[in-house]
Amino acid sequence: MKTVAIIGAGWYGFHLAVTLSEKGFRVVLCEKNDKIFNELSGNFGVRLHLGLHYPRSKKTREGCIAGYDEFLHTYPELVNHHEHSIYGIGVLDADQQPSKISAEDFNRLKDEHDSFKVIDPKEWGYQNLQTAIDTTEASLVVGRKLRTKIEQYLAESRVELKLSTEVVSVFQDQNKKMVVSTRNGQKESKESFDYVINATSYQCFLSKNKELPFDMEVGYQVCIALFYEDTQEKRMPKPIPFIVMDGWFPCLMLYNDGEEKENSTYLLYHGKYSILDTCATAGEAKELLQKRLQDKQMESHIERLARTHFASFYPEFSSERFKYLGWKGNVLAKAKTNKEFRGAFVLEDADTKIIHIFPGKVNNIFDVGREVLDLIEADLHPEEIITENGYRCTRKGALFQARCEISEKPDELLRNTSSLQTAEAVKRSLDGPLSFFGNAKSPRRIAEEKIVSVSKSPMRIIEDQVHLRSATPIYSVS
Repeated sequence: MKTVAIIGAGWYGFHLAVTLSEKGFRVVLCEKNDKIFNELSGNFGVRLHLGLHYPRSKKTREGCIAGYDEFLHTYPELVNHHEHSIYGIGVLDADQQPSKISAEDFNRLKDEHDSFKVIDPKEWGYQNLQTAIDTTEASLVVGRKLRTKIEQYLAESRVELKLSTEVVSVFQDQNKKMVVSTRNGQKESKESFDYVINATSYQCFLSKNKELPFDMEVGYQVCIALFYEDTQEKRMPKPIPFIVMDGWFPCLMLYNDGEEKENSTYLLYHGKYSILDTCATAGEAKELLQKRLQDKQMESHIERLARTHFASFYPEFSSERFKYLGWKGNVLAKAKTNKEFRGAFVLEDADTKIIHIFPGKVNNIFDVGREVLDLIEADLHPEEIITENGYRCTRKGALFQARCEISEKPDELLRNTSSLQTAEAVKRSLDGPLSFFGNAKSPRRIAEEKIVSVSKSPMRIIEDQVHLRSATPIYSVS
């Protein structure tokens, strides 16, 4: 029986463990925390994407669409179904810039799904939107309910789950076996495997000073989510998932952890304010994350900026109704691409023989599973394996198929989330009465100049959507 060690018990580690075990492998799943789904997967992965959030990245949308129905069929107990889930194109983002995609181009995406319907935003209580689409996009179960069900899946598949087990090192011995050294408290041990899969969100066991394939660049971002309680849901219409796009806009998602509570909990993300720092390494980002989470002044200003901007699209989101509960943070690996590619892919380091999973959307777990199996069974179809810069990937896999998007670097003249340094901008603004617009023009400047297009971009904003009433800088930090 072939053996596999998987490092990291999040969405990718879990699904790979179940998939490989059902294929006849002996699977050992190592998790450094005392419970599974304790970091990014269990706290932030709340949306099962249909692809609308990535209108400029065709490859990301294709990956989301391909895995959506498969997820609903494979893991139905892990899904929250919604009758409505709204996507809207905002007029102005947090830097008072227009959306990167026009209403006309966005509405064309409804043709990718029969269930999409263009709606009138004002009739639904929204404002400052160019257009909006109603979908039935589902969300994911999180928290204890999720962990309990995942543990059941792992047990039924006979996966050996090792909690509180930190993988210290991985190397290949003279017999070409992968030796994994682990630590559990004071106990250290070694075990040999045929394969090792790194499902740590591409943050550990990476080769240093080695260029990635297809001219790919990676950054590590300190990301946060803001939690709120709806204190008036019993007498007010319950908010539904609402995502504003495309650029530095906010979105609100239901956080269903299966716990019985009086009021519902929601997560507020923001395309700018949720990304505090961008770092070159995961270690640097993790150090900054701990520093940021302890900064109460930073938290207060980030929360106010994000809440105020979201309320400009959804007026019901007032501090009187939605009680702020706090924030959580994590580190996310992100490919630096012009079209904001966010798909997951698999690559094997030809030197260390470690198979790495680069994180994307939860929908991508099925494609990732198939890519891993193709790499493991490479001897059966060598013509399907591509080698680039000392890494191997599959010809049918997302890395090779999306190589054009992945290698296209962000345009320095256009805003891109892959290089955001929001925390430093907030800190500078706290030192004086400066509006927090970064390098962007103020709304009054926009109105005066009658901006109707974005430089070097086909995306347009209709002139009459930029009103002088938007000229007051409501997002300044004082």
